[in-house]
Amino acid sequence: MNFAQAQLAEIRHDRALTRYAALLALVHPLTAFAWLAGGTGLPLPSILARGGVAVCWPFLPDCGAARVLDADALKAIVIGYGALGVLAAALWLRKSGAAWWLHVALELFKVALVVQDYRLRLNEHHMALFAALAFLLLPAKRDATRVMLVLFYVWAGLLKLSPDWLSGLALPQAPLGVPVNLVPLACKLVVALELVGAWGLLARRAAIFWSALGALVLFHISSWSVVGFFYPVLMFVLLAIFPLARPGDSKSSSVLTRLAGGLLPGSAYAYFALYAALQLWPRLFPGDSALSGEGRWLALHMFDARIDCRASLGTRELQLPDAMRIRCDPLVVRARALAQCAQLGDFELVLQARRSSDAHYRRVIDAKDFCSHTPDYRALSHNAWIHAE
Repeated sequence: MNFAQAQLAEIRHDRALTRYAALLALVHPLTAFAWLAGGTGLPLPSILARGGVAVCWPFLPDCGAARVLDADALKAIVIGYGALGVLAAALWLRKSGAAWWLHVALELFKVALVVQDYRLRLNEHHMALFAALAFLLLPAKRDATRVMLVLFYVWAGLLKLSPDWLSGLALPQAPLGVPVNLVPLACKLVVALELVGAWGLLARRAAIFWSALGALVLFHISSWSVVGFFYPVLMFVLLAIFPLARPGDSKSSSVLTRLAGGLLPGSAYAYFALYAALQLWPRLFPGDSALSGEGRWLALHMFDARIDCRASLGTRELQLPDAMRIRCDPLVVRARALAQCAQLGDFELVLQARRSSDAHYRRVIDAKDFCSHTPDYRALSHNAWIHAE
């Protein structure tokens, strides 16, 4: 039996996994709707349409050269992508041999779209991809996928161990149903829920499991007013594996016991270690990664800090869209400044930024003769022209 057949067989012979596969496939039409409705910031067609400003990922610096489609053509592509996601869900429910191949192709196509512009990099896509890869590619899918989802919460909680989050200053507004004066307490409870409570999803005892799941569902409902619809709906889909898979665990040890006892496949532990390395990567760069953005392009990017910034091109102010959470990232500012070179000629690019908890701005970029000496952005090492210490 080859690799693809083995993955398909494990899913087909497990009713819970078959249903979950169909739900995971529906993440793609959900993503398509978010891309068209602007649930991820700017609508995807307006970001990738020819003639616009390109904000390229560090590993694809010339992404703008490939933009030949207009917004209408891109809209049609996104609609087609969403429709294929519905087809993949139907194929999973029919236990078709084509389901796994179509699902993998959709994940690859989604990645191909996201890497066309850094503004499409969102936690929603990050988490959906890593959850889908664990489910589609790893053995012991029930355990590997559930552990991966718990690790999302744990790493998000570690990221939130900052004064900005714990004080509530990182949030642009109060979560749904939380009085303003209780926001700091709610933020601390979220950290406790993500670092400790989320492990209850792997428990055998029903009271612990349902309490943990219920608390996380309430958390995501409350987050709706802060992050919009895409993130909570996605998490409801991803979390569905816990109630779906639970009946089959009634006569076995808990997932947590199997995880701690080294009873999962070695490939699962390697996958978890790789994910941990990606989350730790930003910590290897000097200074405040929330200001510099360095190393964060492959890691989670939660509301650990709310960044305020102002940028100038010589004597002119550089307009940065308020709707973008990464608007102050030096990679984004560099791209937007570069787009002004043809019109303004050479200028000094200055970016000043601060956390919401800081009293003063810090000069993060001060690049003289920016257009004639445009600094390269290095993905894997520190960029000397970014100052965030």
